[in-house]
Amino acid sequence: MAFGDVFDGYCVIHAPFAAPHRRAAFESSLASVGVNRFTVIEARRVASDDPRVAGYTSPAFVSLIDAWIVAIETAREAGWRSVIVFEDDIVFRPGFTRRWAQVEQDVRSTDWDVLTLYRWYASNIVVERVLARTRLLPIRSTLATHAVAVRVGAYAAVLAAIAEVLKDARPIDLFNNRLIRAGGRVVATSHNLAGQSSSLNDSTMGNYAAAQPWRRSQRSVRVFNSYQSAAHYGFVLAARAVFRIARRARLIR
Repeated sequence: MAFGDVFDGYCVIHAPFAAPHRRAAFESSLASVGVNRFTVIEARRVASDDPRVAGYTSPAFVSLIDAWIVAIETAREAGWRSVIVFEDDIVFRPGFTRRWAQVEQDVRSTDWDVLTLYRWYASNIVVERVLARTRLLPIRSTLATHAVAVRVGAYAAVLAAIAEVLKDARPIDLFNNRLIRAGGRVVATSHNLAGQSSSLNDSTMGNYAAAQPWRRSQRSVRVFNSYQSAAHYGFVLAARAVFRIARRARLIR
């Protein structure tokens, strides 16, 4: 089954007041993986004097949280058994369809509440085994919320976790942590299938984001993605250094 038919609902959180240019980009990105039907959740501007903004560095944090609440409530009111929520800077890994086909049956048969199409840890280090098939992994925490699926049985729990995050003036990213503490089952794909194109987040997600060349990504964050092991990663960095030295020597001559 195509990725665009797996979940009952597909939502995209979009902030036209802040980044109207992203609309064409996310429409193209979603179409590339077979998602042609989706609901746009428009994030609303939040006033700087809104009491909920206290404790945040920008009203944008609250704006995103509000949009997430609307997305889950939209899914609940529509009677969707599952929904996947994207943010408007979403990009997908080349070869996404092949990787998704490997994990789709696990997604259907595994008991989970929340599924992320990526793993992103505070250390900015994710180890992938590129030759292995993509599978599901239980996780204890993850950052970012750019590609997150939720099943109907967890709608209420996710809304409660988001309310806790807002009350404590924490980023929306941390709702997963609160959900896990409350007994929620959060899983992620073993290979990062989705990233973000508008910031360093895409380089954290690996070497596939369209907006950042891999070499530049290596300067930005420490990532083991697409390497078999840390030792292999070190070998690749050393080989690149030798190659650069040799190339410069030829240029000098």
